[in-house]
Amino acid sequence: MIHISFNVSSLLVGTERYRLITDTEGELTIFSSGKLVFSHDGILLVEFARCLSAWVAAERQRSGQEFFYSSMDFEEEPVLAFKHGEAGGLIIVSALVEVPRDITLMSSDLIRASKNFLHELYDYLSSAGINPDNYDTFARY
Repeated sequence: MIHISFNVSSLLVGTERYRLITDTEGELTIFSSGKLVFSHDGILLVEFARCLSAWVAAERQRSGQEFFYSSMDFEEEPVLAFKHGEAGGLIIVSALVEVPRDITLMSSDLIRASKNFLHELYDYLSSAGINPDNYDTFARY
């Protein structure tokens, strides 16, 4: 079971449509079967969510897509990627932290975890008094 979670450290400052992307920052973590696989602070969570949402949509249309997330806040890339592993499935790759290469993830599990993450982030923003639909945002699944 894969779980993608977040912990917001800073939230929306301005009212411009792009501000939700540039101002919502925090820690992003990924667990696989209860084991921490990826964790990094300072991730632009809505920027990540937009990229993840586009991947979910592309994956729904054509299975087997790789995911690649780079950020305006980091020179290194990828911040996070889901790439095809040698043994099939997907592996997590990051230029920011060392990620165990022996953990292979099923695309369907990553899609489910991604949809849960997108739903939880949308709900978090809404509960913080922010209407995500008023900003450049991501699809809620």
